[in-house]
Amino acid sequence: MELELVQLLYIVLIAAVIILTVLLSFVLVYVLFVLRDVSKITETTKDTAEKINTFVMQPIRITKEVAKYAKPFVSIVEKRVRSAASEAKAKKKKPTSKKKSS
Repeated sequence: MELELVQLLYIVLIAAVIILTVLLSFVLVYVLFVLRDVSKITETTKDTAEKINTFVMQPIRITKEVAKYAKPFVSIVEKRVRSAASEAKAKKKKPTSKKKSS
């Protein structure tokens, strides 16, 4: 009878190992699917970041560079426009004296 209990114990242990192996296999397959999805999401995020860099950040950098070189010219034009505006104001304030001929 003792031998039969030991054999039953071995059979139960073997069954438990087989069940655990099958469950572990399912878990590993599920983890692989999740990792594959994460890889796809990472690739999509990388592509999106590259597109943002290309279509948003690079034009902003180019605009900053152009503004850096154009700033002296813009300030000169701004000064001249302001001086022209002040001269126009001064001319409007001067009364023009015309003699009436009767």
